[in-house]
Amino acid sequence: KHVLVVGSAPHPWLEGIALAYGASKITTSEYQVPEITGIKYSTIMSTIHHETLLMNPVQFDMIMSYSSLEHDGLGRYHDPIAPDADIQQLRNLYDLLKPGGHMILQVPLRETDDITMNEGRHYGPIRYPRMIAPFQLEAMYYLGGIEIKVGEDPNGGVDKVKTLKECFKIMNSKCNFCVFF
Repeated sequence: KHVLVVGSAPHPWLEGIALAYGASKITTSEYQVPEITGIKYSTIMSTIHHETLLMNPVQFDMIMSYSSLEHDGLGRYHDPIAPDADIQQLRNLYDLLKPGGHMILQVPLRETDDITMNEGRHYGPIRYPRMIAPFQLEAMYYLGGIEIKVGEDPNGGVDKVKTLKECFKIMNSKCNFCVFF
């Protein structure tokens, strides 16, 4: 499976999880393109500037993004200022997803929508539905909430790797869109 990872630089931890679960090819898309060093993974891993990817689209079996889209359009990572860049970015990613493909997305959800310029957005009842409009939501995890609690770190907090492993288990049973917060 060909996996697109959006926004994991400078540490390729999402790529590592994708490799561990059998990805045959991984493309990392960033505004600040990380460099892949070493021969071991150079044949299956590549990097591309986000704008270049959009101008030369490829379809992916899976797209993963963790704590990235909420920053789009705020200039924090040298991207252009654009109020709806996060929503447009997710629609762009939807277009890059093969039919039947899977999307793992983590964005911060709150009871109310807000933005901290130029840090990030919190998604609430107004912006969140606009953001996920093209997707069919099939699984949602509440990391610190009441409904579902997965990937808990014994020292408190949330273990990202365990949580993503749980989402991968669900994805193998036709999950299209997972949200963590």
